[in-house]
Amino acid sequence: MNSTGRQRPSQNSSNKSCARRWPGSVCPFSTTRVSMTSGGPVLIASSTRRNLDNRMETVVPGLDEEIRRELVAILDVYDRDNVTTWDMQPDGAYVRCRPSGDEAPRASQNVFIDAARQFAAEVPRYVA
Repeated sequence: MNSTGRQRPSQNSSNKSCARRWPGSVCPFSTTRVSMTSGGPVLIASSTRRNLDNRMETVVPGLDEEIRRELVAILDVYDRDNVTTWDMQPDGAYVRCRPSGDEAPRASQNVFIDAARQFAAEVPRYVA
C-alpha cells in the first residue's frame, strides 16, 4: 500500500494536522472499510476499475486472525503518517500533510524500516 494520494475528504482545509482519527469503523482510505461482525472485523477494499487500471493490486482473503491484526496495524501506521501523506480536499485538490505544533513527524516508511531492523536484530545468526 502507498500512503501518498489516499483519497479521504479533509475536514480541515487549513490542514494544520493530518493526524486526526476517524470515528467508528472508517479506515483512512475512502474505498476501504472495516466492518465489525460477530465473527470479528471484516476488511473490505474496493476493486473498482480506477483502482486496478494503473497499478498492481493484490487481493487476498485475510482468514487468519493474526494476519488480520497485522493488516489493521499496517493500515494504522499509514493512518498516522503526517509526513508523506496527501489529503484530498472536497474540491478534489490534494494538500500535503505536515506535523502541527509540537507534533512529532511520523513517516510510515520509517516505521516499517525500524520494524524490519528490529526484526533482523532478533533473528538468530548462523555462523558456518
